[in-house]
Amino acid sequence: MLANKLEQLDEQLQDKVNKPSKEEANEHFKIDNLASADWALRKISINNKELKDKEELFAQYEAWIKEERLKTQDNNSYFEYLLTDYHARVLAENPKQKSISTQNGKVQSTTRKPSIVKPEKDSLPQLIEYAEQNDFNKFVEVNKELKWTEFKKELTLTDDLKVVDSNGQVVPNIQISEGGTTFKITT
Repeated sequence: MLANKLEQLDEQLQDKVNKPSKEEANEHFKIDNLASADWALRKISINNKELKDKEELFAQYEAWIKEERLKTQDNNSYFEYLLTDYHARVLAENPKQKSISTQNGKVQSTTRKPSIVKPEKDSLPQLIEYAEQNDFNKFVEVNKELKWTEFKKELTLTDDLKVVDSNGQVVPNIQISEGGTTFKITT
């Protein structure tokens, strides 16, 4: 059923590619009254409905693919477990056999030496405290950051588009986002 819908969708897409739409054929169409505006809004609504239908079909297809991907991953995980177990036994018998090759693939083992791992952010304060208390200050950085939200409350935009602080001083290096009018179409 899903395959049939995908074929239909593909045919519709091919039709759209091969034939110009009515809007393309009549490039001189203008909206000059309420009736033509209503017609254009109705066309947008119809187009959005068609797109929503296609997106729903695509979502079903994606859900199916996701389900198939999970089945494949589970199946592969099972076989990877069996291969790893087998290779561990082979490696125990012969520590020099770091890989097993067949015509369909290869199983390799890698042994790493223990290493020091950078701590997570939540444990950094204790490590920084340790470093400061044990004469490792040269490894501790102090980062200055501007509290933008509070600082912005002290700034004012003048009529000539300059930014001044609460003391009237012009603040350098501040970008200004120019306003403007935007239009939103809803159906």
